[in-house]
Order: sequence, then structure tokens, then C-alpha cells
Amino acid sequence: MIEQKLRDALKEKVGADEWFDDHVEVITVEEDDDLDWCLFAVSGDCAPGHMSDVGEVIQFDAKHGAIVADFLRAQLEWDLASSFELPGAYKLGSEEQEKKSAILENMYKKGDALEAVGIFTHKWQRRTTWALGEPEEFEGRDDYRIKS
Repeated sequence: MIEQKLRDALKEKVGADEWFDDHVEVITVEEDDDLDWCLFAVSGDCAPGHMSDVGEVIQFDAKHGAIVADFLRAQLEWDLASSFELPGAYKLGSEEQEKKSAILENMYKKGDALEAVGIFTHKWQRRTTWALGEPEEFEGRDDYRIKS
């Protein structure tokens, strides 16, 4: 019952659409669930040396792999469009600008899904470029902090 109420609230927040129905599942996490994967900040606000000397590592369970993968794809699409695929996008009203805006909106939507399941918890994570890793890679490192 609580899962359905959470799902309905999340659908309202991020917009009920086919992508949400196919990819977002509200799952309650038990204390002993393994956090198999992580996102680590490579650049932006949460990366080492930016807002802090220590970069952020966000652990997540593999059951959220599909929405994390969708976010990483959208992030890459945004990076490519911003870097060199849509050079005319600075011209307001241009077709390139409209495409770039749609790509950015898609990345925001995928970020909303990460926030909805509790992977993203603050606005600075949205202004960060992330890569996929395993938490063990960051144990004992001074330049990254693993968030649980």
C-alpha cells in the first residue's frame, strides 16, 4: 500500500508518462540490501576540488540500474550536443537550439527519476557529470567520500 502511494506521488512530481511506467519502481530498501554500484563525480559541483576537496560517490542497488543507465545515456547525449554536435544552438529560435533544449529537458527528466528513488538528494548533484563504478574502487581514498 505504501509503495503505491509513493509511486503515485512520484508520478505526479516527475510527470506520468510511458518512460516512468516502464522504468521507475518504488522499492523499499531493507537494512541488509547490498549497494552493488555507485556513481562517482568526474566534473562539476560534486567532483574533487570543486565545491569540496572530496568528490562524491553515491552508492545504489543494482535494482535501480535501468534508471541510472537512462540518466547516464541522457548525460552523454547532452555532453555531445553541448560540445560539438549542435554548434548553432546558441541562436535563439534555431532548430539546433530547440534540439539542444529538448536534450537538456530529457536529462532533467532522467535526473528527476534518480531523485524520485533517492539516488540524487540535492541540486548540486544535477550540476555534476557522473560515471559508473563500484564502491570498492573508492575505499581508502582521500579524494572521494562514499555516501550511503
